[in-house]
Amino acid sequence: MVNQEAITIVRANIASLHALAKAAESVNHNGLKGKFREIFIQDILKDYMPPTVEALGGTIIFPDGFSREFRNEDDVVLYDHNKSPLLLKTSSRESIMSVTGVRAQIEVKSTLKLEDLNKAINAAIEINKHFPSNERFPKEENNLPIHAIFAFDTEIDKKSNIGELILNISNKIKYSPIKGEPTCPIQSICIVNHGCWLFTENKGKCGWHKVEAVEDREILTFISIVSNTLYGNGHGLGEYVFDTNWLNAPDPEMPLIKI
Repeated sequence: MVNQEAITIVRANIASLHALAKAAESVNHNGLKGKFREIFIQDILKDYMPPTVEALGGTIIFPDGFSREFRNEDDVVLYDHNKSPLLLKTSSRESIMSVTGVRAQIEVKSTLKLEDLNKAINAAIEINKHFPSNERFPKEENNLPIHAIFAFDTEIDKKSNIGELILNISNKIKYSPIKGEPTCPIQSICIVNHGCWLFTENKGKCGWHKVEAVEDREILTFISIVSNTLYGNGHGLGEYVFDTNWLNAPDPEMPLIKI
């Protein structure tokens, strides 16, 4: 069950996101257009996060000095100041962040292309691979960040199975998670007016579920999953505005964690 009053309030914020994204279309500069949309996503998420978490953009760095190959700038990073100090922050929220403070990393795309899925998967794998290991931190303190994509449109065929595409790309690059890691590097993809895909468990079935784009459900779902994950107890925004009945059966089915 959901609270319709809460949904109405959140949908009012989503309406402003739609309006701002549409206004950004008139900007005749792709870089600025993309940057505006990253800020829009930061702003819509910030009200539904714990007070210690901040929505930023910039660069994630690693204690082992690793130099990233697939991504050297991150669109939206949800950063927990209780986990690690922020190294640098500008007035525009562009920051240099230590990986240990990263709770979520979100790629924002004006138009999602198949090659973007490939790059996002590789970038997520890099972050997970160089996240501090259980040998240095107790298991409960070593939660890998979630990785997601938010797109305002897509060139990918609407009939395509996003979960299947991600699985195929992961297999092609020979992604091999170790014990305790997610069996899929990406956990959520939201495409406005197309749907939201979640790598989750529902009614005992694990894998990629889809929420249809009806009455902003795809965006409500995306915000809810991020909020619930950040609060760590399932009592984030999703408790009020996300209905598990929106989830279609997993396709493909696959375990969530490597055991």
